[in-house]
Amino acid sequence: GDGATAALLHPFTQDQDLLELLSITTRSAPQMEEMHRGADPFTPAPRSLSSAVDVKRAKKAFFEAGGLDRFGVVARQVLGDVIGVALERAGIAGDDPRLSAVILPRLGPPTLDLMYLPVVQELLKAPALVLGDLTGHLGAGDFLANLADVVEHGVLDADRFALVLGGGGGFSWTAAVVRRTDHRAA
Repeated sequence: GDGATAALLHPFTQDQDLLELLSITTRSAPQMEEMHRGADPFTPAPRSLSSAVDVKRAKKAFFEAGGLDRFGVVARQVLGDVIGVALERAGIAGDDPRLSAVILPRLGPPTLDLMYLPVVQELLKAPALVLGDLTGHLGAGDFLANLADVVEHGVLDADRFALVLGGGGGFSWTAAVVRRTDHRAA
């Protein structure tokens, strides 16, 4: 993935693993693809309109057409849905005191303020954390890097939960609930 992140997956074993994945949910909002296309029409082939892809131009056209407000509404709606489903599948409530942290994607404050923090603060009691001071945004790699940092930096005590959030281009959002199993945790 982006940022050279990788994960090795295997069946959970209490004596080997520090995190147990209890649930993971992903939803998308394909109607938001216009943000990366702007006012340009669909074309028969990539770069039919121009030899270079200009994402800034497309976003500017999208925002000028009132897309930012629409995107904020859709993003918050989809994010709220993935959070609710992930928590339900994990069998915990948003106000469960064992839910110790909400790990946000490694995005800048404007994006976090627009779509993540309003939903997290409305639905959950746990503090929202932004990890990755040393890396910044890693694209799709944010999610795996955040899971690694939950373990490496001792974010969770044993038998505590974290909700890890991810987002990506193509406009998808992911929420995973993990539990720290190692009793040597922070």
